[in-house]
Amino acid sequence: MKEWEMSNDEWLLGEMNVYADSLPAPTGLVANIGAENEVTVSWNDMSSGEGYIEYSVQVSRFSDFRDVSDYGSPAIVDSFMESDNTFWMILDKGSYYIRVRAIDYTGEYGEWSTVITVDVPIAWMTGYEGTILGVEGMDDRLDTSNTRISEVTVNRNGYLSVQDGGKTRGIIVNSGGQMRLGDDWAVYTETYAIETVINDGGRMMVKGGYAQHTVINTGGEQTVYGVFSSFTFMEDWVGAYDTTVNGGTQTAIAASISRTTVNSGGLMVLHGGLVDSLTVNSGGIAKIYSYQAGKTATTDSTRFEITYFAGRAADMAINGGTAYLYDGTTADDTRIGSGGVMMVHAGAEAFDTTISTDGSLMVLAGGRATDSVLNGGSIHVATGGLIDGVSINSGKLYLYGGAILDGMVNVNGTVMLDDVTMNRGTLNLQLTSASAVSPMINDLSYLEGGELTVTVDAAPGAGIYVLAGNAGQYSQSISLKADSGTLGALTVNGDALNYGAYRYQLLLSDNSDLTLQISSSIVLAKPEYSVSTTEPTNQDVEIIAAFSADAVIREYSFDGQNWSAYQGKIILSGNGSVYFREGDGSGNYGPVASCIVNNIDKIAPEKPQLTASTQEPTYDAVLVTALFSADSVKREYSLDGRSWQTYTNPVAVTGNGTVYFRGTDAAGNTGVAQYEVSNILTVSPEAPSTVSLARSSYKKYNITLKWDKATTADKSIKIANYEISINGVIYTSKSTSFSLKNVDLGSYECMVRAIDSNGNVGKWSDVTTFTAVDETAPVVKITSVSVNGYDLILGWNGEDKKGDIISYSVKYDGIIREMLGGDASSMTLTLSESDVGKHKVEVIAFDGTNYSKAASKTVAVKDVTPPEQVTGLSVPVADSKYKAILSWHIGTDNSGKVARYEILLDNGKILKSTRTALSVSKLAVGEHTYQVRALDQAKNAGAWSEVQTFIVRDMTAPTSIKGKATVTGYSVGFELSGKDNSGEIAKYIVSCGDKVVETTSSSAVLDGFDPGKHSAVVVAYDAEGNASKAAKVTFTVKDVTVPEQVIGLSSSNVQDKNYKANLSWQVAFDNSGKIAQYEILLDGKFYHSSKPTLTTAKLTVGEHSYQVRAIDQTKNVGAWSEVQTFIVNDVTAPNKVSAKAKVTDNWVGIEWKEAKDNVGVTAYEVWFGESKDCMSLGYQLEANQFSCDFSGIDKGTWYYGVVAIDAAGNRSTLTTSKLTVKQELETAVPVELSVFPFQNDEQYSSGLLNLAAGF
Repeated sequence: MKEWEMSNDEWLLGEMNVYADSLPAPTGLVANIGAENEVTVSWNDMSSGEGYIEYSVQVSRFSDFRDVSDYGSPAIVDSFMESDNTFWMILDKGSYYIRVRAIDYTGEYGEWSTVITVDVPIAWMTGYEGTILGVEGMDDRLDTSNTRISEVTVNRNGYLSVQDGGKTRGIIVNSGGQMRLGDDWAVYTETYAIETVINDGGRMMVKGGYAQHTVINTGGEQTVYGVFSSFTFMEDWVGAYDTTVNGGTQTAIAASISRTTVNSGGLMVLHGGLVDSLTVNSGGIAKIYSYQAGKTATTDSTRFEITYFAGRAADMAINGGTAYLYDGTTADDTRIGSGGVMMVHAGAEAFDTTISTDGSLMVLAGGRATDSVLNGGSIHVATGGLIDGVSINSGKLYLYGGAILDGMVNVNGTVMLDDVTMNRGTLNLQLTSASAVSPMINDLSYLEGGELTVTVDAAPGAGIYVLAGNAGQYSQSISLKADSGTLGALTVNGDALNYGAYRYQLLLSDNSDLTLQISSSIVLAKPEYSVSTTEPTNQDVEIIAAFSADAVIREYSFDGQNWSAYQGKIILSGNGSVYFREGDGSGNYGPVASCIVNNIDKIAPEKPQLTASTQEPTYDAVLVTALFSADSVKREYSLDGRSWQTYTNPVAVTGNGTVYFRGTDAAGNTGVAQYEVSNILTVSPEAPSTVSLARSSYKKYNITLKWDKATTADKSIKIANYEISINGVIYTSKSTSFSLKNVDLGSYECMVRAIDSNGNVGKWSDVTTFTAVDETAPVVKITSVSVNGYDLILGWNGEDKKGDIISYSVKYDGIIREMLGGDASSMTLTLSESDVGKHKVEVIAFDGTNYSKAASKTVAVKDVTPPEQVTGLSVPVADSKYKAILSWHIGTDNSGKVARYEILLDNGKILKSTRTALSVSKLAVGEHTYQVRALDQAKNAGAWSEVQTFIVRDMTAPTSIKGKATVTGYSVGFELSGKDNSGEIAKYIVSCGDKVVETTSSSAVLDGFDPGKHSAVVVAYDAEGNASKAAKVTFTVKDVTVPEQVIGLSSSNVQDKNYKANLSWQVAFDNSGKIAQYEILLDGKFYHSSKPTLTTAKLTVGEHSYQVRAIDQTKNVGAWSEVQTFIVNDVTAPNKVSAKAKVTDNWVGIEWKEAKDNVGVTAYEVWFGESKDCMSLGYQLEANQFSCDFSGIDKGTWYYGVVAIDAAGNRSTLTTSKLTVKQELETAVPVELSVFPFQNDEQYSSGLLNLAAGF
């Protein structure tokens, strides 16, 4: 299990009311102090009847709540309510600060309420405070009812009973102590215990009362019994609140408990009933059983049978711990966090379970899980287990052999199947999490009979999605669904299904993966458009676009990059470009149409610049000349500001007044100027009469002026000539007519006046105006046309026989794309990728009146726009045959279709594919890179994609594994070798029995072998962890351990007539378990024995030493033992001494030869007496004395003998001889005799002979 710390407030209880914004602070917070220091806190309810809102209540003795930790652990209380907006507690005397905040369904906290203060005036507890029960205290048992008790310690043999309304706080129950809370089956007695601590060996029983804020430490036990009404389990009576199990055990029997937290080493066991809001942290265990009591109970003369109570866990959070559900139990709204495990056994069922990352739900045989949500963890369904209603957002669902899938399972993660019996229910694959690499179902061959459906989004992304692996034999159809319902059925490698803007097809890949390929079903075309005018204008231009009927997306852009939805006509108030495109909703777009508007001109030409022919006083007309701007295509003048005439030449003003001029550009913008003429003098009375040009005419560039002859007042004065003013140019004529031929285009203001012979000048006639209209169209010819990329380069020549060409219009497919001045002879027309194809280009000249015939050419524009850079390169995973599928997103090209793709694999050979996937094989182990670029039909190559790196894992195990063993003592060295496709072996693992060594080199050593024949196993691993077949290496370890030093050598001295010694020692220890023989070094001589004993004979008398060493079966020789000495005692008596006596009178002389002894005689004794049975010791002689004399021996028969004695005190056998003294003594000599024991059970009389003088 992984440790996962989670605060108590991270999991919420029940359903929560959802607030659009953060939860506001609770309002209306009030507190009331009742009897016995019961403080009730209430506030305005925030749930509004729409579900559950939780509240966190904090109570502190400090205004800053400093004694409440970051996780809300209370100094006094920090409790979660459900939907209840009241909370009560018992407080001791003092001042308290209270605040409340709400918690929404996501676990987010709202703002704290306004803090209120409560002053509790009296102390809560007074009775028995500080009492110690048990062997160390004064009392052993305390029975209370309706009494308040605080801070009592219950030790061994102590017993505390709280009944009938009793209340406790701060009780400590230690080892051997017991506490009982409540009456049997008594309800509503208000018997409770707060803040009880149960330590190792302590026990607490709750039966009818309730315990709150109990801490059960390691070895402590709390047992909670349910409360019954007519022996019906009362679920709403909660026997224990807010219990913390720190290594101890809480047991509930047919009871309700709430908000228990089980920490590491702790155990919560429910035997029937309800556990609500249980939290099982890392290392904690919860077990939920049903309860079958099989008991009877009698109350009010009525007999009830208590037989069965189901166990139920509601709102459980498993944060790294383990929960077990057994037969007949259920769990609702369980959340399994990281490291947490819930086991659903036979007959149990889990409802509405959410499994987060690294959490596990395990459904065993006969168990069931309904409506589970998998958010990164795993669900394991064993053989015989059943699961239905699963939503896999991420994570894995494992269905083991015989497990049953029933109902709908929505898959966004992975389903692992391993048996063909998954033949019920529906697997619905949510395509939002599918990829081009990992299948959502590991092995489709295991799904037989069950329905497989695929649900797609309303707008799925185009591409290839891997649904399942090993689908080569799959023959069932698959239902394709969307929010709108079932779209249709698909078969493997069958026909595609077109629905809406998308095309769906089931395809089997080369490695038997079942894939769903999604592409657009819409043929995307280039939008068409029309403009309100192509002529120059000073008004706004409207553009209307037309799209394909199936287009899902219709867009326009002013820069070709930032796109907006097309809602209707686009209005341009200035020149610019508008782009149009249509899309299929899958990220695919058709060719872009571009509309260039350059005919809007809202800037007026510059005002004409005016000059007069003279500013001096004059009788002549004043010529006013106008200089117009170059863009003034229409040039006019007016003498009244209302009626306008074409300006061709300077205007002759014959009378003072104002003349007006205006220039108009091609768009209709005008620049106006005026000139005031005030220097013309009045004509004298003698001047000739004024004539009229009424008979004048104009015909095709020729002006003919005719007038009547002028008259003078004095008939004698003749008319000398006439002055004709045509646009200010003065001509003279003697006659009354004047012709001006082949005039240029324009307006001609004509006047005439007479001059007499006296020089008098008549008044100018009224102006007669003629306009020379251009009646000859210009001519234009295209001289050159070429295309460079999307640049159309056009050249032409134009001429106009009358006037000048003032503008050229360049049309492209009938639409004016450019308007140029009359001096232009070439231009470059910028096209776009949407212009690929054949087009007609025309040039038309305009001289201000007439348009030339269009000069035209047909031009072919080739596609030179490469496809866009390919994206979405997958990270392929190679299979065991080193084969992988490279895939990428469909490329985008202006032509609407990519012809093929080039794949650069490992910067080597360029591969080709017409699809968005390519299978590559024989990949080398290691890192690979690939790039993809798209090519269109015109062979334009797009930019290479970003480099995608992938790793081909080595999936080939090493081979030819060999090992050579070299035994050194009990260590074995191994020389290892092998081959691997990667070139080297990463490591070897050599094992023999329980001995294992891992090495990255080609050698390894194992130590500590017992003697004997062994077989080691060598397995080689490459860098990817592929394991070779095991190679067996056999070797024999010889015993090289010498036996331990022999101890326990016997040291008893030898006392044996055969001089035989029995040497012994303790059995020696050898690692082989058996000693082959012992080697004994005795007095420098070696002996051998197979037993821990040795018998030696004929030892010499004296001190001996010996050592022993052990030799095992393999002739390993142990160290010599410590030297052990012993004494061989001399137990051999000297040989019998044969003595001879010589008698002379009363004198006896005795002599003998040196006696023989194995060691040597050290003394002789000479015995003498009157009988054999009573002899006295006459002499004790040294070893070198062999005779003695007795004198004063009386007459009679005497007996004598000599005894030889060696150093050990061994005595020879006394051999007696008889002699006779024939001569009597004069005085008898008394003899004092003693009896001495001798060997051979013989006794001799021994005494001192008081010999007479000379004896």
